[in-house]
Amino acid sequence: LVVQGEAVCTCLSCPNMLDPVCGSDGKNYDNVCKLRQNACKTNTLITLISRDACLQDGKPTCVCVEPCPKILKPVYGSDGKNYDNECLLKLAACKSKSRILIAGSGRYHDKPTCVCVEPCPEILKPVYGSDGKDYDNECLLKLAACKSKSRILIAGFGHDKPTCVCVEPCPEILKPVYGSDGKDYDNECLLKLAACKSKSRILIAGFGLQDDKPTCVCVEPCPEILKPVYGSDGKDYDNECLLKLAACKSKSRILIAGFGQPCPEILKPVYGSDGKDYDNECLLKLAAC
Repeated sequence: LVVQGEAVCTCLSCPNMLDPVCGSDGKNYDNVCKLRQNACKTNTLITLISRDACLQDGKPTCVCVEPCPKILKPVYGSDGKNYDNECLLKLAACKSKSRILIAGSGRYHDKPTCVCVEPCPEILKPVYGSDGKDYDNECLLKLAACKSKSRILIAGFGHDKPTCVCVEPCPEILKPVYGSDGKDYDNECLLKLAACKSKSRILIAGFGLQDDKPTCVCVEPCPEILKPVYGSDGKDYDNECLLKLAACKSKSRILIAGFGQPCPEILKPVYGSDGKDYDNECLLKLAAC
């Protein structure tokens, strides 16, 4: 800038816009202009390192944006406190480094309360609830749920609850099945009868006797073609067939996590919502898969 015939260094004024960047001095700036402005004011060389917040121990730092607009749209948070607007709630969450959700609009003391409606009409239409108790009518069941602040559903109508009756005898026919309990049964009826008497769930695992049940045979060899895939076990395979063969032999579930070569060995640290650090975004996505 030229003033009265002389060159004068003047630092630029910057807009109040948020587009965080990281400088070579290790500091965060709201935007590139603010970084250059500070370099100008301090007469030091500050270069742009990243168009994002600076990293500390491999993790981005949280920059709390303030001030909030002075508008009154009250909300109350999951921390039980009142805030004049949503921005102030988010600012409090950012500064305290905790998760605060909007629990409702308006002031906390204005939030609706549950009122149990009584008395119930004196009519007899018996029901029994999921809590195992009998009620003269549906209204009394709902009233009990409201007062106990618990969920009670109608399990049935009337006072007499149905009981499970095991139907026997089974027909004397031989159509062998084997159950999920590892036992053999002469027919499906006998399997169901055993499940009823033991009050347990027994499914048909297969037909015939258990000794006759089919076994898993791993098909090999695989064709010698190169179509690389990498599995959910973190290993590379030359093709999909070899991945399936490895899963069969190890008797484990291995899914295709991706095609081609695995993630590149580059260091651009990110951290996931699971609280873990990953060397780059590709490895994070692979872990999520």
